[in-house]
Amino acid sequence: MEIFFPIVMISYLMEFDNLFSKPNRLYFQGYIFSLMIVKGRKCATKIRQLSIFVDRSLSSFQRFLTQYNWDLNEVIKRMINILIRE
Repeated sequence: MEIFFPIVMISYLMEFDNLFSKPNRLYFQGYIFSLMIVKGRKCATKIRQLSIFVDRSLSSFQRFLTQYNWDLNEVIKRMINILIRE
């Protein structure tokens, strides 16, 4: 399967860097990347399988989504600011 990941997305994802610790940043980038390319249901297992550059177990990925300390509201605010700016 050939996957096209627009270069501009990398610069957009970098704008979220200061909202996450270094390990969580990789999970976040993998999560967004996977959401863009997953077909069908967007369950944690599929998302983890497509996060090719996040070398962690499924349970670690699930903990990022459910338990790790990051602020969804801050992520949404940053996303809105990017959309308004662009």
